[in-house]
Formats: sequence, structure tokens, C-alpha cells
Amino acid sequence: MLPLEHVFSRRADFLTSGTLGHLQSTNNWYRIGQEWFFHRPACTEIGREIARWRAGR
Repeated sequence: MLPLEHVFSRRADFLTSGTLGHLQSTNNWYRIGQEWFFHRPACTEIGREIARWRAGR
């Protein structure tokens, strides 16, 4: 049996993926994930705006 934390996180992953698919959104999700998980430089305009905002706080 899987721990509850694992089940919940997989459910959130699938729901997020399903929502993005339903919206037919396209982007380089791998590169966006790299920004979030590995603190890489932003690859989208909104990501760069958020980085500028954070730097000015």
C-alpha cells in the first residue's frame, strides 16, 4: 500500500496535467519545471516578469 502523501501528490499531478490538456495549453513544460524545481533562469516572459518582481522586493 502506498503512503497517503504519495497518493495525494500523484493525484495533484494528474489533475494538473488533465487541466492543462483540457485547456489545450502548449508550452515547454520541461523548461518551466526546471525554473521551479532547480531555480534555473526563466524561459518565458511571465517568468522573467516574476523574477524582476522578486528581485525588487
